[in-house]
Amino acid sequence: MNTVYLVSSLELIHADKESVYLADALQKREITTKIVCWDDPNIDWNKADLVISRTTSTYFQNPSKFLIWAKQVEETTTLWNSYPVMEWNINKRYLLHLQNNGVQMPETILIPKNTEQPIQSILDMIPWGDFIIKPSIAAGSGGLRRFTKDDSEFENHFKKLNRYGFIQKYSFGDYKFLPCDTIIQPFIPEILGNGEASLIFFGGEFSHCMLKKVKLGDIRAHPAFGGEISIYEPSEKEVEVALSCLELVGYPTEYARVDMIPTDSTPLIIEVELLDPNLFFNYLPETVESFANHISNYLNR
Repeated sequence: MNTVYLVSSLELIHADKESVYLADALQKREITTKIVCWDDPNIDWNKADLVISRTTSTYFQNPSKFLIWAKQVEETTTLWNSYPVMEWNINKRYLLHLQNNGVQMPETILIPKNTEQPIQSILDMIPWGDFIIKPSIAAGSGGLRRFTKDDSEFENHFKKLNRYGFIQKYSFGDYKFLPCDTIIQPFIPEILGNGEASLIFFGGEFSHCMLKKVKLGDIRAHPAFGGEISIYEPSEKEVEVALSCLELVGYPTEYARVDMIPTDSTPLIIEVELLDPNLFFNYLPETVESFANHISNYLNR
């Protein structure tokens, strides 16, 4: 009998409902399943035939440690997604790779961590009057904010993201984020009306899609900040653009979530989530079965 480990983290396992849904679906298929934590030093990863990263978002607190964990797991068993995929995806500098390969997305500027550039020279680089900044290693929209060039708070927030680190307050607790490369993009006003579409793929095949609408007065579509979620039927163009991103990863993706802003002209890619994306099983229970079938088919090859 095969054994699958669904991986959470010590801080998040209490809220990891998606892994519970998936574990139930796998056990119905006579696959032994355990929910474990990547940061638990007592886990013997060699006992699993397949290890799947599910709610490991605390990687942003120590990305180097997380990648060391992923590499060690892959040396003993099969890891989904694979270590090369995680290494590619853990820092949002991958957005530059997508941009340089013609993916339709908000133009992206990346300022390296601990930059010595004066704030004024950074502002001079920004061609937009209305823009967002966010850390390149983050989860849950941590650190994402909207600014204009004359906003007096910009310098302070930029330095937190880029040099000092910051605390993001959530309803479920406060989390410290490390300083890292900083991403600057134009603010896309369609996010306020159209929201953000999240397209889910299993084994490179489209599965389902959800739409996240921002709360009035906010720009963040993440449910942690009041984003409203509903089922969404993407256009052929939106699926095509999402697949073009996955092709640029350079390695197979066993599960993926591609986030985009639908616009009248073309969908604009926001992020590609390959480490531990929310798959929205609670909104479409049949999709749990689809992912469980994908896992079972792999194990039975």
